[in-house]
Amino acid sequence: MAFSHLEEASAELGLGLAPSDVDSDGNCFFSALAVVLNDVFEADDLTELLNGEECTHASVREFLCTWAEDNAEFCVDDEGDGYNIQQSAVDAMADWKESVPERDVDGNEMSVEARFAALIERMRKDKTWADECWVRTIAPVALKIHVSIVSSAGKGYHRPSGYLPAVPPSPPSPPSTP
Repeated sequence: MAFSHLEEASAELGLGLAPSDVDSDGNCFFSALAVVLNDVFEADDLTELLNGEECTHASVREFLCTWAEDNAEFCVDDEGDGYNIQQSAVDAMADWKESVPERDVDGNEMSVEARFAALIERMRKDKTWADECWVRTIAPVALKIHVSIVSSAGKGYHRPSGYLPAVPPSPPSPPSTP
C-alpha cells in the first residue's frame, strides 16, 4: 500500500506519525493501537497493563472494554456537566448500522446502564468496529494517550486528537500481607 498521502496528511496535521498497514477487518482500530503501544511502551509495562496478555488487537479490545465498564461514570466533558463514558458510548451507538435496541423483548425502555452493558458485550466481539466514542474518548483516556486517525479514505476522514479529559485515578494497590 502506498503511504505517501498518509505521510503528507500526518505532516500537515503536525502529527509526525509513521503509517501502519492494518487489516480493515473490523479490528483495525484495535490493531493500530496494538502497533503503537508495542512501539511506545516497554514490553513488561504493556504486559502488566494488559493483565499478562501479549499486545494484540484482541487484548487491547478487552482492556478497553473492561476499562469502560469499570469507569462508566467517569465524566468526559470539559464543562463538568456530568456527561460520562456510559452516556457518551450509548449516544455514539445511535450512528451504528445495527444499534443496541432501545427496548427490551417485553417492549420496556432499556436504561442507559442496560444499553451500555449490551454495547460492551457487542464491543468484546471480534471484528466489531470502534466508533467515534472509542476512538476519541475511551481509548485516549484509558491509555493516557492522544489518538489521531489519518485515514486512507481522505481528508474528510482524518481525526486529529482533541480534548483529553483528566484521567481518573488508578485504583489503589491492595495492601500487602506480611
